[in-house]
Amino acid sequence: MNWGRGLFRLRVIFSVLWIAVFSTVFVTSEHLFEANKTYEVEGFKEKYEIVAPANATQSEVVAFAKQAVRLLR
Repeated sequence: MNWGRGLFRLRVIFSVLWIAVFSTVFVTSEHLFEANKTYEVEGFKEKYEIVAPANATQSEVVAFAKQAVRLLR
């Protein structure tokens, strides 16, 4: 019995499975292929740059920025 050859084969099998799983996750993740839009929101003393999905409205982005600022304080 050759342990080196057997462990190498296991390593190759696990590597192929690893690549298959992560490529499947990457391809099926819809948000990775969506176009994003950058919004600039000005606060009281600060200016924020927020990257959001292209279908987000300006009011949704502003509401998110206000909520995020409250959580940070």
